[in-house]
Amino acid sequence: MYQSLLASFRHFIGRDTELFISLAKEPNRGEMQQLNELYLTPTLGLLLEMGQWEAANDKLAAILKELEEEWRDSQEHILEAYFAIASSISSLIHRTKKWLADTIGEDFYTVTSGQPMQTVDELRNWSERVIASYRRSVSSVEKDSRNSIIRKVQDYIAQNPGTASLQTISSSVYLNPSYLSKIYKLETGEGISEYTLRIRMENAILLLEQSPEKIYEISTLLGYQKPSYFIHLFKKHYGITPQEYRNKLGL
Repeated sequence: MYQSLLASFRHFIGRDTELFISLAKEPNRGEMQQLNELYLTPTLGLLLEMGQWEAANDKLAAILKELEEEWRDSQEHILEAYFAIASSISSLIHRTKKWLADTIGEDFYTVTSGQPMQTVDELRNWSERVIASYRRSVSSVEKDSRNSIIRKVQDYIAQNPGTASLQTISSSVYLNPSYLSKIYKLETGEGISEYTLRIRMENAILLLEQSPEKIYEISTLLGYQKPSYFIHLFKKHYGITPQEYRNKLGL
């Protein structure tokens, strides 16, 4: 009964603080209308799913602006927006195979307690917190995924130093070459071709020190069909030619 009375007051007066109660005839609430911004595409849920964080923040601001300007005193419309946002967040978090309670923390209990969202400010604060929690969760998942990709790339290059190329590497991890190049550079600060060259040059040093192969044979082992090109890269990397390096070691 208490909650019913508060809801009734809010329909006609607004917030449940410093209420003015009158015995006059019940006022006309006007014609019920649906929220517009909440359902206009792209929806908030879609923007969050695509990771368009700035656009999602703008969308949330637009939803709250409509509530503030047109439905500030309608708890029904505030609840409509709350349920829609809570549903989207719940679905997105579960898709990442995480528990809602673990992801949004104490804000989870707002959902389970059944306590009504009473004001636009309450909805704003809650929404901003859970969206921030979801974003952190997604960032953590993406980081783990990218780290796994980086390890696979480096393992492939280590196992195939003579044949590794951007095309073969991207095929081994089932990713588009340009996308793989982008995330590898973003995560390591080094391009795949730069990393591959560095590994080949390190292997060249080991082969020059520990194997009896000729320079042209080492060149072939490292994936360079033209020994002159291998010699050029080696000198550019170390400042001396492969033979000069061997001579320096007395081999």
